[in-house]
Amino acid sequence: MKIGKRIEELRKLKGYNQSQLARLAKIKAPSISQYENEKRIPSLTALLKLSIVLGTSTDFLLNGKNQTNDKDRDMLVLFNSLLQDDKDHALNYLKFLALKSKEE
Repeated sequence: MKIGKRIEELRKLKGYNQSQLARLAKIKAPSISQYENEKRIPSLTALLKLSIVLGTSTDFLLNGKNQTNDKDRDMLVLFNSLLQDDKDHALNYLKFLALKSKEE
């Protein structure tokens, strides 16, 4: 299965039409159709946005293999839904936890 079909399949599983996916991913609506019809390949930025909205990894979109476990993907989706100030706080807390675990 090619990238366009994976995007289309995941979009339908999420219950989105192309316009909804475009709005959520902040991508122009015609681009979604072009990706799904294999007329255009998503840029790296578009690929990342689509993976977040569709709840999958860029690995899965590119080659059909998902190397991100569910918890990691869920954490990434939640992190990306935060406001920038909250992202900064979350990142600082993660750095604190990483430092703390190194000391133990």
